[in-house]
Amino acid sequence: MTKNYKLNYNQYKHSIDAFTTGDFLNGSLDKPIGLITYSRLLTEDNVLYFTQNTKRTCRIPLGLQKRDDKLKFIDLMERGFTYFDTAYMYHKYESERAVKKALVDRWPRDRYVLADKLPLSHLKEEADMERFFQEQLEKCGVSYFDYCMLHNMSRSYYETAERLGAFAFVRRKKEEGKARRIGFSFHADAELLEEILLKHPELDFVQLQLNYIDWESPNIQSRQCYEVCRRYGKDVIVMEPVK
Repeated sequence: MTKNYKLNYNQYKHSIDAFTTGDFLNGSLDKPIGLITYSRLLTEDNVLYFTQNTKRTCRIPLGLQKRDDKLKFIDLMERGFTYFDTAYMYHKYESERAVKKALVDRWPRDRYVLADKLPLSHLKEEADMERFFQEQLEKCGVSYFDYCMLHNMSRSYYETAERLGAFAFVRRKKEEGKARRIGFSFHADAELLEEILLKHPELDFVQLQLNYIDWESPNIQSRQCYEVCRRYGKDVIVMEPVK
């Protein structure tokens, strides 16, 4: 199983992700415990999915595959998943449509939590934010997102976000009821993260790359970034727990 697991994960690593939330370090910042909440990955018709003991979250379209021009869906809701993550660019811009077909059209809105991300990389002017946001709502077939993120926050995209007023934009969407919680997915250093959280206390959460390998990485700085979030009282959503 271990050999097949590694082979399959490497094959599909760009199509899958998993997240955990809360105090996954079991109260300690010195020794990461419980970072990975699932025990293994299985395959079914060459599609990866997490075993039932996870009962956490997934990235759409995990469990979707093309077959005879139709999407086959492994029903993750019945396996206990409730948090689903997508983004504008995922899977050649088709992920959000897959969310609608596989999740939104099949389950009541109050049964799941949906996260989406405003594409900072695609923003050229202020008006782009409203255009992309409305397009994302329409493609997903929902009237609001439970978690709305500014996508792929780096030093260069932070400049974009500040220049175009992206933080104020997502705050307005929260006030309008179209985003229940607002934050960003982060891909930079702990110093920048602290700068952002100090300047924007209105943010609810941060999505961080956290795993055992990157915990002390000088480039990714998983531990340092996590500690910054804890100091500022921000919830953490974990991305890429398996590496």
